[in-house]
Amino acid sequence: QYISYYDTSLSTVTPSYGFILENTVEYNVNYQYDILGELDLYGNATEYRNNYVAIEDDLIAGVGTYFEDSGVEYKIEIYVNDELKLTQNGVSPFSGFHTIKLDSYVSIKEGDVFTVQIMSNYVPVLKDSRQHYVKGASQYLCDGVWVNISTENRVCSIKAYTVADDTKIINNSDISVDYASDSFFTAKVVTADGHAVAGAPVGFTINGKTVNVTTDDEGIAKFEIIEDPGIYIVTTDYNNQSYQNIVTVNGVPDDDKKSDDESDSVNDNKPVNTKTIPVNYKSQTGNHIYTLYHASDMKMICQSNMINLKALIDLFEFNLTDGHLKVYIDETLVFDDDVGDDLSKVIIEIIEKFLGKHEIVVEFTDNNGEIHTLNETIIIK
Repeated sequence: QYISYYDTSLSTVTPSYGFILENTVEYNVNYQYDILGELDLYGNATEYRNNYVAIEDDLIAGVGTYFEDSGVEYKIEIYVNDELKLTQNGVSPFSGFHTIKLDSYVSIKEGDVFTVQIMSNYVPVLKDSRQHYVKGASQYLCDGVWVNISTENRVCSIKAYTVADDTKIINNSDISVDYASDSFFTAKVVTADGHAVAGAPVGFTINGKTVNVTTDDEGIAKFEIIEDPGIYIVTTDYNNQSYQNIVTVNGVPDDDKKSDDESDSVNDNKPVNTKTIPVNYKSQTGNHIYTLYHASDMKMICQSNMINLKALIDLFEFNLTDGHLKVYIDETLVFDDDVGDDLSKVIIEIIEKFLGKHEIVVEFTDNNGEIHTLNETIIIK
């Protein structure tokens, strides 16, 4: 059974629309007011918007509306709690209803009020729907004034589609920057399939200070590094996930510079367990950089001139923070001290006698007094 496209009995109503059902994106929730009624196109206005209240934590991934013709330029703006989160421009591919996939997704939380605002050449309005709308739910702009048509038993035809929140942080890396160089630490929020997420709340903590930011249209969150020279742990918190990275700020503040002789002096007797140098730190005095491997599979653990707490945790795949730690290399005690959550804490400097294959044993006493003994074979080159 089939019917020809030229059969005039297919529809006797103008306008008529066909729908292509291609569920390439599994949307989670459909926010809409235009459930039924007669469609009309307002030519005296070109900007319209609908307001919705989020019923759950989700990501706005698509927007649907009607277009009067193909080739119509449009602009979509999405606001969350009156803050602009995303702007996207495009051109309608055909006349009728069109679902527009967003280039970047927009994060919403349960209870958020979000607005989808569209600029086009006509305003699609559904009238005579016999529904009851909340005041202010739907508006269009006429002569510079927003007209609330939801009180007139009419509503602008806009749909907002969401997908489940499966986002994560990427592109957060250990970095080394120069002091007072206008440098930033950045991270990106994406979905499992790689879509950037705009408007996502991200928290950065460094040196006891927390900065809360939201991601931009490309899913990027960043904060400026204004710390004095030193080595810092940056904790990135997002969506009940936490990530840690090392930021090294190089240089000396202008009001704290020393003479060359002073800056070159080194206290060789200083215990190694009082230093805090990251895995990827390269000594400014030209010390050799070694590579530490897990002997069983030759997995590289770090490249450095020392072994720090993070390297030990990576080697043993065991949490060695907040307790007392003893480290033995070939039965020789090389470290015996308390450790906290500073992953950059140096355990031992790598010197020439440690090159080659060795047995390393750690004895870790946790906060509950329980002793954990772990051993591995390492190769240092």
